[in-house]
Amino acid sequence: AFRHGERVHAFQGHVEVDEAIVANWGRMRARLTGDDAVPAMLAAQAGRYLDTAKATGREIARRWMTLF
Repeated sequence: AFRHGERVHAFQGHVEVDEAIVANWGRMRARLTGDDAVPAMLAAQAGRYLDTAKATGREIARRWMTLF
């Protein structure tokens, strides 16, 4: 995240990530690599962190909206 002056704020990342997005990323990666194990592996990895990521995303969005 960064700010330039008083009016320009930026954030790089995917704070909107949920199970459906992770599943789509897994399917896309599997198509690109030919590795059908990728979706399940990615879902398992994401499952360990998704609740925290969602809560963090909501907090980022809440704080972001207070800037305007």
